[in-house]
This record gives sequence, C-alpha cells and structure tokens, in this order.
Amino acid sequence: MVRRRAGSDFTHNPHSCYRSADPKPALTAGARQLRVGDSALYTGQKIGLTDHLQHDAEILRAFQPEARAMSEIIQVTTTTDQRAVAETIAETLLAERLAACVTIGGPVHSVYRWQGRRETAEEWTCTAKTVRRLYTAVETRLRAVHNYQEPEILVTDVTGGSASYLDWLRAQVADPPPQHGPGRHEPGTARPHHGTEPS
Repeated sequence: MVRRRAGSDFTHNPHSCYRSADPKPALTAGARQLRVGDSALYTGQKIGLTDHLQHDAEILRAFQPEARAMSEIIQVTTTTDQRAVAETIAETLLAERLAACVTIGGPVHSVYRWQGRRETAEEWTCTAKTVRRLYTAVETRLRAVHNYQEPEILVTDVTGGSASYLDWLRAQVADPPPQHGPGRHEPGTARPHHGTEPS
C-alpha cells in the first residue's frame, strides 16, 4: 500500500527503506559507506531494500566457512545396560578411527516405554566425538556391537569449542571412512531397547 502525503511529492511505501517519488532509487552523492569486514553498507535517503538484502547476503557468505567448520563436528550418544558393552563400543569406535574420543558415563537411571509397558533400567552412556561425514559408519558399528534390539542413537551438533581441541579431533578420525566386514553381533542375541525382555 502506498500513501501520498498532501502537499508533498514523496510517497511512503511501508515495504521499502527509501522515500522517493522515483520508483527506481539511486544512491545520493552524499551517501555514507560503513565498512563491515570486506562488505560495504551504503546508507542514504534513497537506498532501497534490495541494497540492504544484498549487504546481508555478503555478511552471511563471509561467515559461512567458519560455520561449516563448526557444523561438521558432532557428538553421537547411545546407552546400554552393560558396562562391558559400553567399553566395547568405545574401543571399537576408537580402534577404527570413527571417533576421536568416547566418554562413558553412569550408571544412570532410565525410565521409558517399551512395547507398551513402562520399564526402568540402570544404564551407561557412551558419547562419541566425531565428524558428520563418518556418521553412517558410526551408526553401523554401533548397531553391530550393541546388545539392544533398538538402541538409542542420537546426534548433537557441536556449535562451538576450543579451536585447538576441534583441530585435534579432526586429526584423529579416519579419512576416508574405513571399510568394515560383518559386525561382531551374534544372530539371535539381540535384546530389545534398554535390555528389557518382552513378556
């Protein structure tokens, strides 16, 4: 919607950053430049919304490499009711360079539903620090050595951290992902989620 003010040649467009009777705004001679990195933001009476959007896009592009570097780091978490299984998971991922570090925590008390029943369990958590390109291989190995029929496998993006630690983490994992043979999981030994036997 455009409203014309009585006695004025200017029009006001609520969707525009300029006020002018000219539908094709141009930068005035006195426009100021504000430097943000290598991008210039031009401000003046007749600057259009398009100019602002282009500037914002330039700023986002400047930060994209750093954002991509952060988003490639992930944590993969699983749980098991056996400490020995947790240790096997950690040793497997570390030996095959699918994770730089696996932290085992617990025991913790879990309350959940399985096959329509409320269950509880004492469990250990395994949190693997790795990179996104290895996730498929990590999940495959987790399922191969896990004792649950449907294990909890959750991914968390790492959005920040010590630059030197993240560099160390990247250097510890495989590139490219290693090829694996059959897992050590024995047929018929799978247990339901959280180790609860169905009735």
